[in-house]
Amino acid sequence: MRSLLQLVLVAVVLAAAAVLWRLLMATAPEPPKSREGSFAPRVEVVEARLEDRPVRVTAHGELVPARTVVLTAEVAARVVWVSPALELGGVADAGEPLVRLDATDLRAQRDAAAARLEQARSALVLEQAAADAALAEWRRVGSGEPSALVRREPQLAAARAAVAAAEAALALAENAVAKCEVRAPFPCRTEARLVEVGALAAPGAPLARLQHRSEWEARLVLSLADAQLLGVPLAGATPPLPVAVEARLGSATRTWPAVLSRIEPSLDPASRELGARAVLRLDDGLPTPNAGLFVTATVTGPTLHDVVVLPRAALRPRDRVLVVEGDRLHSHPVEVAALQGDEVLVRGLPPGTRVCLTPLSLTAEGMRVVVAEPPTATGR
Repeated sequence: MRSLLQLVLVAVVLAAAAVLWRLLMATAPEPPKSREGSFAPRVEVVEARLEDRPVRVTAHGELVPARTVVLTAEVAARVVWVSPALELGGVADAGEPLVRLDATDLRAQRDAAAARLEQARSALVLEQAAADAALAEWRRVGSGEPSALVRREPQLAAARAAVAAAEAALALAENAVAKCEVRAPFPCRTEARLVEVGALAAPGAPLARLQHRSEWEARLVLSLADAQLLGVPLAGATPPLPVAVEARLGSATRTWPAVLSRIEPSLDPASRELGARAVLRLDDGLPTPNAGLFVTATVTGPTLHDVVVLPRAALRPRDRVLVVEGDRLHSHPVEVAALQGDEVLVRGLPPGTRVCLTPLSLTAEGMRVVVAEPPTATGR
C-alpha cells in the first residue's frame, strides 16, 4: 500500500513539472531576430587616377675609386727624398713631385751624351767642308757631272747619321734624368706608401699606390628584375640613367650625384645578381669619399605612362586589389608595373575606380561594406 502511494506522488510531481514547463514556454518573450548579413565593415578607399611615374630602383653597394695606379720607378737609382703627400691618406695635385731619385750618375751620362753630340756636329762641319773642297777641285780639273763619291755624299750621310744618333742619345739621357723625379699622374690620394728614403729603386719597382681624388664609382648590386625594369642591358654600357648615391656618416647623410655607366658581365656567384657601376660627379666643394663606404643608390629609369599609384598594402595575393562598387566589395585583377618602396604601380584599373585600402582578414565576393570617408584623389 505504501509503495503504491509513493508511485502516485511521483506521477503527480512529474505531471505538475510538465505543465509548468509548457506554461513557461508559452509565456516567454521572443528574442529579437537579427537580419542575416547585416554586419558591414567600414573601409577606406582611394579613387584610381592615371599617372606618369618614373621607375625608381633602390640598390646597395660600396664606393670605389674609378682609377687606382701603382706608382713605379722607371730608372735604377737610390731614393733620396719622399714627399709628405705619400703618407697614408695624403693628397697631391697632378704633376706634383712625390719621389726623387739620386740622379748623379744619370746627369754624368747626360753630359757625356751632350759632348758626343758636339763632336758629331763638329765632324759633320768638317765633312761638309771637305765635300765643298772636293767639289771645287773637280770643277777645276774635271769635266761632266761629279759622282756621289766625288761629292763625298756617303761621308756626309754618315756624319749626319752620327749627329742624329748623338741627339737621340742625349734625349734619352735627359729623359732618364727627368725620370729621377717621379710625379703624380693625376690629382690623387695616397692609399699605400711602398718606399722609404735610402731604398734602391729598380725599373718597375712599386713606390706607392694612389687613388684618383675626383673619379669615383659606386659598385652596386642589381637584381635581374630591376635591370629589366630599368631597361638596361645585362652586360656592357648602359644608358646614362641618373643615380642618387647616399651614405650615412654617423648622424649625417652625404649624397653624391652619379650616372649609371655599365653592367658587369658576370653574375655574383653567391647572390646571382648583377654588378653595376655608377660614376660619381664630384664637383667643386664635394669632398673625396672613402673607399669601401657602404651606400644606398636610387636609380631613376624610364617613365611609366598611365599607371595607378597605390599603397603597397592595397595589393593582395595573386596581383589583385579590392574595389568598392556601390556598397559591395569585389576582387579585381591588376598588372603590377613596378614595386617602389611603399608604393605599387599597377595597370588595369579604370579611372575613378574606388580601391579599398583597409586590410580585411576575411572577405567574400560581393560582401557589403561601408565607406568611411569620401574617395581621396591622388595624382593629377
